[in-house]
Amino acid sequence: MARPDIWHRRFYVHPIQRKYLYLSLVPLIICSLAIIVLTFLPMQLLLSGRATELDKAMAASCLSTLGGRLWPALFVSMLLAAILSVLASHALGGPLYRLETIGKRLAAGEFTTPIRVREGDDLQGMAAVLDQAMGILRDALARIREQEGVARARLGALQGELAKGQVPPVTLSGHLQEIEAQLEGIEETLRPFRI
Repeated sequence: MARPDIWHRRFYVHPIQRKYLYLSLVPLIICSLAIIVLTFLPMQLLLSGRATELDKAMAASCLSTLGGRLWPALFVSMLLAAILSVLASHALGGPLYRLETIGKRLAAGEFTTPIRVREGDDLQGMAAVLDQAMGILRDALARIREQEGVARARLGALQGELAKGQVPPVTLSGHLQEIEAQLEGIEETLRPFRI
């Protein structure tokens, strides 16, 4: 798999960032529209209406001065809001991306790699809890695999003895009790899990 470009590695790491970018820009866009409607539109109507030349000149001067100062400030504030939104959401998006990849590894059955997030990430507590849960699952699966291996070996030995001929009931009973003990061990390991 190709390594993502620097934009996707350093800044835009998770689709949730797009949501926060929009949420930070929408109020500024609404504010800009309100300024247009409440400030510039009345002055523009004054310019196109039946006003004296002096009023028109004064309105044009006000529009020019206000527009020259207000629009750059609005555009700079929108740009800063977008940059701050991406940077702030990166603190959440980065850990979410790492937790998502960890979830995919767990779904694929990989329980060996511990969960690691960077120092200072916002979701360190969640990562620690998931790592603890994954450790419990890893230990339970290891015990089940071990008990299943022992039960298979005993079952194989019993099948070998049965294939050879007559097996005394005492021997058969002993082997079955050993296998039953292994199955009870597996059941005991699975008891804390609600499946």
